[in-house]
Amino acid sequence: MASVNTLIARMRYWCEVANMGYSWSDRWNFNPKAGNCDCSSLVIHCLREAGFDTGTAVNTADLSVNHAGERTFFANLIEFFAPIENQRYILKAQEKVSDQTEYFAVPSLFDKRKEDAQAFVAQIRKSIGKYDLV
Repeated sequence: MASVNTLIARMRYWCEVANMGYSWSDRWNFNPKAGNCDCSSLVIHCLREAGFDTGTAVNTADLSVNHAGERTFFANLIEFFAPIENQRYILKAQEKVSDQTEYFAVPSLFDKRKEDAQAFVAQIRKSIGKYDLV
């Protein structure tokens, strides 16, 4: 079963513990002692380790829809980190911290009803800190 907690743990492992280099030509070499990856291969590899179906994805653009043409978990997740463009709701930090993002987009999955956006904020605050729904 797919797990967001496992996804986060695996991403942290590959970024903080493993001795990985950056290489596009050798980007699928996930050897913890001397491997290589690029941004897309790291995301896809960690999603797979966490039990997510990435299909035949070889880069993050391939993760935007699943085989049935529906938005995937990843597509909804990346919307949270995308630049603010035309979101119905956004999150604004209560206090600006130097290394912290001041704004996040509320994914469209949660923006149809204000109650859904508020529930999303209540859950995400546990991970990212004090943000207000705007």
